[in-house]
Parts: sequence; C-alpha cells; structure tokens
Amino acid sequence: MNLSDRPEAGCSLEELLQRVLPLQVTVLVEPTAAGALFVRSTVIAGPGEGLPDVSGGILLLAGYGDVPQIEASVREAAERGFSAVFLRAGASATPTVLRTAAEAGVSLMSFDSELNWRELAALLDTVIESHWAPSDGGPAVGVEELYVIADAVAATIGGSVSIEDLAQRVVAYSSVPGQRIDAVRSEGILDRSAPHDPGDRERYGRILRSDGVVRFERDGDELARAAMAIRAGDLPLGTIWAIEGEHGVSARDEAALRQGAQLAALHMLRARGPLELHHELRGDALRSLIDGTGNADVARTRLRLRDDVPRALLAFGFGGTAADQSESSATARAAQNVARQITALRPSASITVSGGVVYVLLADDHVSSAASSLAESITGIPGGRVRRLFGALAVDHDATRPLTDLRAEADDVLEALVARSDRPTATLRDVRVDVILRHVAAELTRTPWLRDTEITRIFTASARNREIAGSVAAWFDARFEVSRAAQALQVHPNTLRYRLRRFSELTGVDLEDADSCLSVWLQLRTHSGVPAS
Repeated sequence: MNLSDRPEAGCSLEELLQRVLPLQVTVLVEPTAAGALFVRSTVIAGPGEGLPDVSGGILLLAGYGDVPQIEASVREAAERGFSAVFLRAGASATPTVLRTAAEAGVSLMSFDSELNWRELAALLDTVIESHWAPSDGGPAVGVEELYVIADAVAATIGGSVSIEDLAQRVVAYSSVPGQRIDAVRSEGILDRSAPHDPGDRERYGRILRSDGVVRFERDGDELARAAMAIRAGDLPLGTIWAIEGEHGVSARDEAALRQGAQLAALHMLRARGPLELHHELRGDALRSLIDGTGNADVARTRLRLRDDVPRALLAFGFGGTAADQSESSATARAAQNVARQITALRPSASITVSGGVVYVLLADDHVSSAASSLAESITGIPGGRVRRLFGALAVDHDATRPLTDLRAEADDVLEALVARSDRPTATLRDVRVDVILRHVAAELTRTPWLRDTEITRIFTASARNREIAGSVAAWFDARFEVSRAAQALQVHPNTLRYRLRRFSELTGVDLEDADSCLSVWLQLRTHSGVPAS
C-alpha cells in the first residue's frame, strides 16, 4: 500500500507547525484553516524544477533562484496540491513572493537552522509519521489524550489529577466538576509546573523507585496524595499524581491510577519521537568534537557554540565492569535511558553515548551550577540500573579549551570516581590527587626504567621487606609523624623507626630529603603492592 492509499496518514499543518516552530521556523504567510489542512510527505526541489502531484505535500525549496523562479515554484506547488513551501532564511522572500503564496493559498515558511534540507525533510517526516494511525487499526494517541486520561482517573478517585514529565512540568490535569483540590495543586496548574518544595527530590525519588502507588499523608493545607511513576519498561517518563478522595485510596482507585500511568506512557512515548532526530544530529556533532573527528566548524555551528559562553562537559558512567555480554547490553541500554532522562530535564543539552558513557554538553553563563544540579539530579534517580551511576564534570569558564581536552578531563574524573566509589559526582578539584597518580602510574608502566629498581625489588622480595615498604607508605600518610604512623600500624614507634632505617639501607634513598621522599611516595602509591591511602 502506498502513501496515497492511506487517507489517515499524516497530521494537520497546524500540529506540524506547533512541533517544529522551536527549530527556527518562521511563518511568512499564515496558512488558511491550518487545522483542516493535512500534510503527508515532503519533497525537496530547486526553484524552477518540475513538481509531482502530492496532495498535502510540503515543498522544501532548496538551492538558489531569482524571484520569478521562486514565484513560479510557489504557484506550481499550490496547483499540485502542496500545503506549504519552506524557504531557507535569507532567500528571496520578497513582498511579491509573499503575495503570490497568499493568492495561491499555500503557506510559506522561513527555515533558519543548522539542519540541511535532507535533515529537515527527515525531521518533518518523523513528525508526520508520529501521527499515523497504528497498523492494527487501534486509536492513535492524540494531543488531548493526556487530559482525557487525567479526567478519567479523577472521576474514579474523586480528587484532582495531574500528569508531570521528569522535569516536574505539569503536562496535563483534570477538570472534573466537584473534584477535591488544594492550593498547591491549583498553583501547579496555573504555573504548569509543580511548586518547588525542599522535599521534592526525596518524594520523586520514592515514586521513581517504586513499581506501585506511593501515598503521601496530609501535610497542613496540602491534602493527602497518591502518585505513581509513568514508565515504558524500565524507562521513566514522568509521574501521575492524584489528590485522595474523602475516604483515602481504595484498591479500585489504585487500579485506576495504575491504568492511567500505563495509558499516559503510550502518549509520552509518542510525544518524544518527533524531535529525537534533531537531538540525534546534535549528538553526532558532539561526538565528532569530543573525539576530534570530522569537520569541527560544522559541528560547532550545529551545536551553536559561542566563544563567549562558558561550557561544561559531563560524563555519566556506571561503576564496575560488565561480567558478561548480557550485562554489557544491559549497561548500554541503561546508558540510553540516562540520556533520555537528561533530554527531559535539559532539552537544550547536547547528548551522545559512547562506550556506555553518556556525555552531555551544556553552555550557559552559570554553567557550573547548572552542571552540578544536573549531575546530582541524574545520579539521584535510581531504579532499572545494572550498576551504580557516577557523574563527572569538566568546566571551561573561558570557553577556550577544545572539547577533546574536556572529554579527557571528564574521563579522568569519572575513572577516579568509579575507583573510589565514595561519592556520586565530582570535578577534577575533588579527585585531583587520584587522577595525577593514575597518570603517573600509566607513565611508569610505559617507561618502567623510571622506577627505582631497588624499590621495585622490595615488592618481589620477602614478606618482611614488603612490610617495610608498607610502613614507609604509612609514615607518608601520617605526614611523617612516627607516633601516628606507628599507631595506625599497631606497632611500637621504635619498630617503625627501625623499618624506616632499614628501607634506606635496602634502597639507598635518603628519607630526610624532600625530593627523594616525593619520588618514593609516587612509586609506592602507584605500585599494586601498596594499597592507596
């Protein structure tokens, strides 16, 4: 079956414009009855080129042409059944071209974005595809469906219902007559955002961790609530909240809330689709910049990077290593889920996934606080993960460092975080010593002749000599205080003094020389035989 055989395929021009207007699309000639105009496919052609008959088509007028050629193409598009014509911003959208479009009854758009024509066509087709009826003939989830779901759940429970995305934005709410409601819910509906509360992170964390309904008791003027996570598999999409009825929440009410969450997941999955191509293109550009491959100027243009705006690169990774192929696949899937969560919280961020690590680029005048907030939010969302998640931050306040350097810094911090496993997020300042020691260890492995052979020999000699090396390391950790080091080792101070002298005798190193102590300390800390402090 071809496209012309499918009258249900496509969406209204009005719906299409609502979805793509954020991507620098300007309406030059207002469409007439846009809600009734159906768009079904895109065609790319240059001015003066012949056009096919496409009912509900969108003409992407690529290339260059003079005003008469553009006018002729606009008229032909209208005659062939096209609903809209897109021009590149800066093209000859003269008053006569605008008048021609208005007289022909075709909508005229100006497109100003880093996307090329084929990418724009793919994006528009994705939007159109998202509105096609399912192949099994079942009802497609429409724009108003979330409101219908909220009303249905509220009618059962008796209290106001709201549906929120992961950024705690209210995307739909009930309006059933007589429903119980309080000032907090009213404020959220008016602001289209859940009112901020210091306990929000803990409350949302409880909901996202749970597979069932979570209840919150009445708190002052805030009525008791029941909530549930909206998920597609193990991918969190948002939450559904209901103010409890006069007599609490019954099993029937919980069933209604659960069914509402399942239906809402269908809509929220469909709503994510149209802009995923745009995010994927930005992700490809980010990957080329952090890898140092491809055309850097094109990638920077696509990401709209400016030299006067601070930036930060975040790296999110999982602790431990995958034990087998199935766990490795689960890690890759979990990384994709993390990327989707970040997209929901920061739609303007550029995101790419490489080797199970999620890289996120932020550009903002207050990028340090924005990056820290995002890292804490993402690492604080539990559930559905194969291993613990860590977030590393590399910030460039002057916007002068190449992204390859930021990526190297973020990778270093992430590696140190995973090894330490004592905190979820960090910057280089927090783990600098760990990072430096890892680099020193790598260099000493690459150039083993830099190690002192006498010190190295200690680790392959008797257990007694290895004990001496460990005692020297403990003395360093105690800042050269014999009594503290002896206490940590649970030996007499004179025993420790003997071991220090014996170390000098075995290696020929003067432990009273600061430079010699630095060399010994680095070699001890980077040798597998001595545990890090």
